[in-house]
Amino acid sequence: STNASGSLTINATSTSGATIESSDNSQITSVGNMSITATSSSTWAGILRAGSKWQSSAGTLGITATSSSTLGGIFMAGTSQLLSSGDLNLYAYSNPSSSGYGLRMDGSSAVIKSSSGSVLLNLVGQKAFSWYNSTNLIQAYNNLTINGVDTGGSYVDYPSTCSSTCGLVSDNGDITWKTISNNASGWNQYAGYLRFPIIANG
Repeated sequence: STNASGSLTINATSTSGATIESSDNSQITSVGNMSITATSSSTWAGILRAGSKWQSSAGTLGITATSSSTLGGIFMAGTSQLLSSGDLNLYAYSNPSSSGYGLRMDGSSAVIKSSSGSVLLNLVGQKAFSWYNSTNLIQAYNNLTINGVDTGGSYVDYPSTCSSTCGLVSDNGDITWKTISNNASGWNQYAGYLRFPIIANG
């Protein structure tokens, strides 16, 4: 685990293995603003294993994760978390000509949340955005914006029932979802196939 009492900046590049990987129940945290830039040419740029978290407890969180491999930008296992007090911005890129993901929320109850700011996700990949099931959560205190460009559709694999808050939630703002898919066959035809609640309280 890595814990900073002030701001934290991480810049990392990998040609073999995941660039930044937090193991089960570990954490990367800061009190101030956190900035993470991860680049990979062989696998995921960023991996959060089960129960792990990247968190700015009193600042903003900005993540840029790019991969030229067949895997993707950010992989979040079940119960992992990306958290911030202020604005949370994520740019996740995987080569659209590969089979990778911009953002893959795998398993159940993964969370991306800003408790006092807005959330902006810019996602590019063969699948820009993918959830394993409906129990995951992306939540903003203010506006929530998701922009996705892909060649293979963005969707939730399996519908499921969540016992608490799940889906896309804005506490006090608007939700904007814009995705484009250039594939017109099978599952890949869906620019957005949504199997979760969308709740905007703005």
